[in-house]
Amino acid sequence: MLYLLHVLEEALDREHAPVTQSILSDFADLMEASAVAFHLAADFSTEDYETRIRPDMTAHDPHFSGRFYAEHKELVTSLRVLKRVPKDFEDELDRISEVISAHRACTPAVACALSGKPLALRPKTTPASPPKAFEVNTSNVQR
Repeated sequence: MLYLLHVLEEALDREHAPVTQSILSDFADLMEASAVAFHLAADFSTEDYETRIRPDMTAHDPHFSGRFYAEHKELVTSLRVLKRVPKDFEDELDRISEVISAHRACTPAVACALSGKPLALRPKTTPASPPKAFEVNTSNVQR
């Protein structure tokens, strides 16, 4: 993902629309896939989280979080390049925005699993209204 954001910045500097669209589409695919992976990784009961998972995490640090990882900070910082993307790429930006919104609404991933709300992706409501339910978008998954 970090690599794609880097080459996206280069494509935007060169105003190369076909490459920009391809990069955005690939980035959206990766974002959706990572959201599904987070959801699957957090697919456990409250009891399992409290008795098995969280104790293992807090053994390393009582405040352990995935946000500790340097890559997470760099990814969040690198997302700023998306502000430079022209509105011509609305479909790709919408896909990316939905994943980011779902992630923000359900951070950490554990909260998603415990609340029964998956991290992924497409709200079944209009963008103006708060998302009530999510469904995994598998339309781009190759079988």
